[in-house]
Amino acid sequence: MVKITKSFYIKHTRFEQQYRNFLGLPYVNSRGTFYPARVQNIADCSCNCRKIFQRDEIRAVFENFNRLANHTAQNVYLQGCVENAGAENLSNGATRRVFRYKISLSRASIYVCQKFFCGLHGVTRSRLRKKGTTYCD
Repeated sequence: MVKITKSFYIKHTRFEQQYRNFLGLPYVNSRGTFYPARVQNIADCSCNCRKIFQRDEIRAVFENFNRLANHTAQNVYLQGCVENAGAENLSNGATRRVFRYKISLSRASIYVCQKFFCGLHGVTRSRLRKKGTTYCD
């Protein structure tokens, strides 16, 4: 087994780092820190969203998301997939917004849970929780 050290990796310029990050590819920053490729972490959810999709459909959605030009384009895509489903009153008197996550395929638009949606696109919940951010073309 070969031990891979930081000096093994080629350092990329800032532009290359950003480009590789948008595409979900691995890169090394100017300090030598290695950032692995974006991966799908599709966990089994209690609502069995994974069983709705075929393997090639899951791969196609992930690859299409990674092919988008930049971070802003990816965020616009994510905003288009997230719908506000109203508000929910909690027992302590506070209100909480409820969101629905939709994935558009050639056959139909399918609503899934947040856990599956994040895993499918390889993003974290914090990226979806950006409130009040709008993007223009």
